Amino acid sequence: MAEFKLLKIDELQDNIKKAISEHPKEAEKTLNKVGLELKKELTKESQKYASGREHKRSLAKSWHKKVVGDSLSNLEAQVWSTAPHVGLVDRGHKIVTKNGNTVGYVQGKHFIDKTSKDVGNDVLPAELEKYLKRLKKEIEG
Repeated sequence: MAEFKLLKIDELQDNIKKAISEHPKEAEKTLNKVGLELKKELTKESQKYASGREHKRSLAKSWHKKVVGDSLSNLEAQVWSTAPHVGLVDRGHKIVTKNGNTVGYVQGKHFIDKTSKDVGNDVLPAELEKYLKRLKKEIEG
């Protein structure tokens, strides 16, 4: 059977005010976790498309993440790659000779969209559930 904890209205108001003041920090922490998971998954996926030799600008080592925004309305996690060829691998490209003649086409792998959707469907709901539980626990005291 569920246990009920009765709070005085003043205690409840104080808990709600505290939760609201901590809300942006908790939201940022949750977004940071989701962004980190997306970065890890993109790193793992991009290793599959390595050329097999060491490069100065390895696709798998080029992923970065940060959380930006100054309020809850515009808070977001950004994940990006500094590798100049990430678009070529993801979306595909023409194979061109030195003379400028097109001799073929390499299909894109489309791993960025696929990985983003997977993380959005698997990781995001779990992290939001944890976030809401922490917020509820803080309100209840």
